[in-house]
Amino acid sequence: MPRSSAQGRFSTGAYGVVGHDIVYSLSPYIFRTVFKALGWRADYAIFDIEKGELPSLLDAMRTAPIRGLNITKPYKQTVISHLDRLDDSARVVGAVNTVVNVRGRLIGYNTDVEGVVAALSRYGARLRGKDALILGAGGGARAVAFALLKHFGVRGITIAARRPVQARQLIHDVQDCMPPARVASAAFRPVADFSEALARATLVVNATPIGSGTKKEERLLPKGVQFHSGAIAFDLVYRPRPTLFCRAAEDLGIRSIIDGWPMLIAQAEAAFRLWTGRGFPPNVRRQLLNTRQLP
Repeated sequence: MPRSSAQGRFSTGAYGVVGHDIVYSLSPYIFRTVFKALGWRADYAIFDIEKGELPSLLDAMRTAPIRGLNITKPYKQTVISHLDRLDDSARVVGAVNTVVNVRGRLIGYNTDVEGVVAALSRYGARLRGKDALILGAGGGARAVAFALLKHFGVRGITIAARRPVQARQLIHDVQDCMPPARVASAAFRPVADFSEALARATLVVNATPIGSGTKKEERLLPKGVQFHSGAIAFDLVYRPRPTLFCRAAEDLGIRSIIDGWPMLIAQAEAAFRLWTGRGFPPNVRRQLLNTRQLP
């Protein structure tokens, strides 16, 4: 996209993230860092709202100078019915994490899958043909499940969640939407009964909000559980560092541990590209990825 066009349309106005109990979000830090590096006067805000406020916020977006929004928990699926169109990336996954305002029409996308792929890229060979356990069944879990099947060729996925209906719907959607050759076996386990799945999983993913916001003190892993030897632990939560899940995995002897920071940056850059037609400046991307002490 020509620089003049980007400067004229995207270098001013507002962007933001929509969710509930998300005052801890570092998305503003990421995008404001990028805006500053580009010399743009745009801003990025947190919209921490109740469920009933979502329709009015999206309606306001149609006429306000809001160029784009990120959507996070618990609205990645709820938001779908309020949009004008879904891109294939969101339709297949069944969750939206990015909204683009195109002259008053709101289009939903999913860039979380790109984030998952970026975060796990170094472990591709270790994951192919292996089992994975996903804790949670919301929008983040959906992105993880589809990424593991489409890009990493895992053998089986177990969903452990507190909401059986949501978990079974995720399993159904995965089996219904993926090409037959890529559909691994999938199963549901109650969140309190996943020790067996944990013991055989090469990858264990925390796709719940436990460890963030007001859920910092909740226990995710029951006492006495054991990971598979050589397992990879991946937490979609990224703050505080180390996260509750990452600390628990380390205490259990796991060496391959990833928090949600690389995924957050990758999905944010993908969203930025949808909004503006360009990626993050490479030096800024490196600066963000190398951040050890988060604000």
